Amino acid sequence: MDRGAMANPFQVVDEKFMAEVKGLAGEESIDGHGGGGDDGGMDNLPARVGKLEDRTAAVELRLERVETKLDAIAVDVKSIKTNFWIGMLTIIAAVVATGIAIQQMTVSTFEGAARVARESVPVTPPAPAPPPIIINVPGAQPAPAPPAGN
Repeated sequence: MDRGAMANPFQVVDEKFMAEVKGLAGEESIDGHGGGGDDGGMDNLPARVGKLEDRTAAVELRLERVETKLDAIAVDVKSIKTNFWIGMLTIIAAVVATGIAIQQMTVSTFEGAARVARESVPVTPPAPAPPPIIINVPGAQPAPAPPAGN
């Protein structure tokens, strides 16, 4: 389907219709008389009605073509809407996946840094407990005896 022709189908139809209307305006009327009423111009009424019927058939054909084009446009619009939402969901999924990947890389980096820090510090055995401090307190002494001579 040619997208250039489908750009604005109403404009194409409108231009064709206006060209035909301009062509009709230049034609001599079937009546041939300028006045109203029964001035003898109605004698060829069957020819006038026949011409209107012919034009009605042409209008119906054009209407069918317009309806067909509108149906095609409706399908195109629906397809565009579907493709738009598929694209949006794809973008959202890509953003979420990227966020999860960045989060996982950050966690891995910190875990690796912690492991390196633990492994780089030498492990020293605990220092032996210092020997206990023993304080000898002398036991209670008997009270001195009172001086003799008093």
